[in-house]
Amino acid sequence: MDKVDVTVAVTGMNATDNPAPGVAVARALRHEPTFEGRIIGLGYDALDPGFYGDGLVDSGAIDNPELIRVCEAVVGALRWRGPLEVEILQSTKTGEYFVIEINPRFPAWIHLTAGAGLNLPYFAVRLALGLPLPSPMPNYRAGTLFVRIAIDQITDLSTFEQLAATGVLRSERACIEKVSNA
Repeated sequence: MDKVDVTVAVTGMNATDNPAPGVAVARALRHEPTFEGRIIGLGYDALDPGFYGDGLVDSGAIDNPELIRVCEAVVGALRWRGPLEVEILQSTKTGEYFVIEINPRFPAWIHLTAGAGLNLPYFAVRLALGLPLPSPMPNYRAGTLFVRIAIDQITDLSTFEQLAATGVLRSERACIEKVSNA
């Protein structure tokens, strides 16, 4: 079988996505003798256990001028003005880039741009108002890490309905006690 030499970005590196499906994907790729590529772990929390498995993932944020040129060419060809996310894979064998997805919105990790010194939401507001952008545009800081902490909550649908409709949560017991004491 032919060797596979690509960079793969894997999400779900955390234990809250039980059982951390990205860890299983990365392990399966590493297990395959014909896989010679790189694995980049994507996550929301620097403490995600998947990042610390010995040899599981290869790197994080990168500074890649050629990748930026490819993205600029895609955005220019689309004549796009506004928020946009371009997802790209690169063959480590040929160096060729492949656009795999284009999202016409800011991605969930957009706050990273502000933290890295290139505040894209702010620049989008300036563009929308017809205001000039900085010239030259500031450089971003490669190696800046984005950490998101999320908590999953499970509740009865009626509890959510009550909160959405009234903005307040009241238990039946509290309402009965209030009426009884009146």
